[in-house]
Amino acid sequence: MAKVALFCAVILSAAYAPSSQAALIVSGVSLSDNNAGDFISGFSSAQSGYTWTLNLPNFQQSNFSFPAGELGLGVTLTESEPRQNLTSLVITWYGVFQSAGFGEPSVHFEQLANGNSHTGTFSTSPAGDIISFAPARSVDFTTLLTLSDNGGIAGVSRIRIDAAGVPEPGTISMLALGLALLGACAVVKKESRQ
Repeated sequence: MAKVALFCAVILSAAYAPSSQAALIVSGVSLSDNNAGDFISGFSSAQSGYTWTLNLPNFQQSNFSFPAGELGLGVTLTESEPRQNLTSLVITWYGVFQSAGFGEPSVHFEQLANGNSHTGTFSTSPAGDIISFAPARSVDFTTLLTLSDNGGIAGVSRIRIDAAGVPEPGTISMLALGLALLGACAVVKKESRQ
């Protein structure tokens, strides 16, 4: 009976436990701007687990700059764990917003993730957005940021992307089977004691 219980526990843990190596695979990164590359000069990125961060030390404008500064980002994020699917991205922007009394400095964003789009504007730091999509192992994400300094200062110095996912349906089925076997083991064990 102990062997059956051990087998059930192994099945249950194998069904749901993600690999300790699970993480995002970041590829196809592209950056562009409308300022001859000055906005993206000096950029760096870092990736850890399900978080990818892009540092932009020079994406900032002030004093009614014309034209409005634009930055385009494209990236492909892939789940390294074959039993997981990505379902959403949480995007957090960090930067600077200082008003000069002529209006609120802001950043307009247009985002696309696997065909789902979202737009908006933010004028505080940090600011965030969530974009969801059908479960997929990989997501192609693009964003276009447009600065509006309104005589003050507007800038984005860091973009952080956190990926969220769910197990594939097969993994959930294995988890259910493992739980059912564990329950059956408990019933058999209880009956053998009587």
